[in-house]
Amino acid sequence: MAIDTPARIAIIGAGPIGIETALYARFLGYDVDLFERGRIAEHVWQRGSVRWYTPWSANVSPLGVAALAGQAPDWRPLADDALAMGEELVARYWQPLAESDLVVDHLHLHTEVTYLARTHLIKQELLDDPARGDEDFLILTRNREGGEKLFTADAVIDCSGVIGNHRWAGQGGMPALGEMPLSAEIEYGVIDSRDASTTARYAGKRVLLIGGGHTAATNALVLGSLSPRPQVTWMTRREPLASANGPIDRMANDPLVERDRIAQQANALVSDPQSGIVHWSGTQLASIARAESGGYHCELVGDHAGAIDVDQIVASVGSRPDPRLTSELQVEFDRATEGLPNVATNVLTTEPNFYIIGAKSFGRDPRFTVSEGLRQIRQVFAIIGDRENLDLYRTIKA
Repeated sequence: MAIDTPARIAIIGAGPIGIETALYARFLGYDVDLFERGRIAEHVWQRGSVRWYTPWSANVSPLGVAALAGQAPDWRPLADDALAMGEELVARYWQPLAESDLVVDHLHLHTEVTYLARTHLIKQELLDDPARGDEDFLILTRNREGGEKLFTADAVIDCSGVIGNHRWAGQGGMPALGEMPLSAEIEYGVIDSRDASTTARYAGKRVLLIGGGHTAATNALVLGSLSPRPQVTWMTRREPLASANGPIDRMANDPLVERDRIAQQANALVSDPQSGIVHWSGTQLASIARAESGGYHCELVGDHAGAIDVDQIVASVGSRPDPRLTSELQVEFDRATEGLPNVATNVLTTEPNFYIIGAKSFGRDPRFTVSEGLRQIRQVFAIIGDRENLDLYRTIKA
């Protein structure tokens, strides 16, 4: 639905896609409020010790590069094929982009969007009616001191991602018995190899690692590098493919060399008797409780049913979208991924002037990349600007 400048657009999440969205909107002349509940690119910072699978050129936009080069003549990009660490991408690109003249005055840090609604409509009114788009969005926010504030917007673009909303480690994706009350003690993300106090939690300890994806592989490599080596039981729900030679199924001719390297090295750890890592496939977590001797007592079901006592639990079980923001809007999701239906081509939702882009639009599907998000930004503003051929990434030269 077309919206003329200088309409106000609210953007939720100042991660890589949220920052690029704000820059694009500001360049076109829209008023912007960019909300971020933590720091700039918070979830990239949290995984700052991880080398990104995609090269520098796939994680930056021509508009962003031009903005930084124009504002700071001494700024230099990395080589197009450079594989940067997460912390380097934030420090070299997304942080300065968020602090650039076009964006910084529109940024609300440590401000969480808690609810979205229409100013004079509730969810069940004007069902599937484009007239809902005539009403402004009402945005309830809360800062880190607990203070609340209301904003309004003509359009909302949700770039809040999925990383902050982990899935559960129990059977069928539900919490294992005892998992919810102990969740603050479980690592659901990437072990920060930069932090000595963090790695000390695992060195020489008994560790249960859960998950069959590349985040689990990354954590396995961190655990395998520690001294003294921990005793790691790596548990996966499914049996791996015979061709994988380990817990991680490799993609044939994977175009992302770094991703394939992680898979190969993690699989090799399992076959090395000196690594301290054993793999139990076909097994799920049934319950967690505190062990009398310290650590955790875990009951397992499946091929390795029984009990195991460990000192630490790392649950690399993936993330999912948080549905609360859309609870008062008319938004339909893919029933398998909880992302947008037909996300490869579609950026429209069933709520007029409300868009979901970035990792959240892919939902549980982990194949999102920054380049996909940049494609979505172009699509959204072609719709908002009612100009099918609008593409600043093509017309603005870095």
